[in-house]
Amino acid sequence: MGTHYDTLGVGRTAAAREITRAYRRLARLHHPDVSDDPVDVFLSIQAAYDTLSDARRRAEYDTELRLREEPIAPPPVSPPTVVPTVRRSSPAQHRVRLPSGRRAAAAVVIAAASVAVLPASLVLAGTAPLTSRLLWVGVGSLLALVGSSSAHSVAERQIDRLRRLSLIGADGDLTLESRRRIRLGAKAAMLGRPLVLLAILLAVFVVRR
Repeated sequence: MGTHYDTLGVGRTAAAREITRAYRRLARLHHPDVSDDPVDVFLSIQAAYDTLSDARRRAEYDTELRLREEPIAPPPVSPPTVVPTVRRSSPAQHRVRLPSGRRAAAAVVIAAASVAVLPASLVLAGTAPLTSRLLWVGVGSLLALVGSSSAHSVAERQIDRLRRLSLIGADGDLTLESRRRIRLGAKAAMLGRPLVLLAILLAVFVVRR
């Protein structure tokens, strides 16, 4: 496929005056009114002149030609990627303490004791005046909330340690049964807080009757 310069029969360094003379000469020869040539011949001449007679369009066209004619360099060959061997670290290296089934069990005991505080406070209040009963319930509620929050915190730490050990691949130090007991114990301990809140509502309702 020829270039616009080939169409007009001029060199690529031709001046604007030379391009105009070449266009006029070709237009007189190939214009549809005076020639039997296909219309496409004149249209290609006109398109070549429209591009090369405009300085900005000619510069863009010359750039396009250079890019089109330059040999395409092969893509650079990248060196083979070396995948480093990931060494599994021990929990001690990441300062992750092993979760303990005893801690999870202790959290369950604390949560259960926290829930039991409120019924005990109702029993101790007995038939005392309303103000005294509310005071007993208030003290019991405070103790229950503190206990359930402590159990919840212990349980969250156990779950977090299990998760972190799993991420660094160091949970193999725990048996599957141990991991299952720790998860169940921690989740059971986490139930202490909502149960305490429910017990507080029930206790207030009972006391005010």
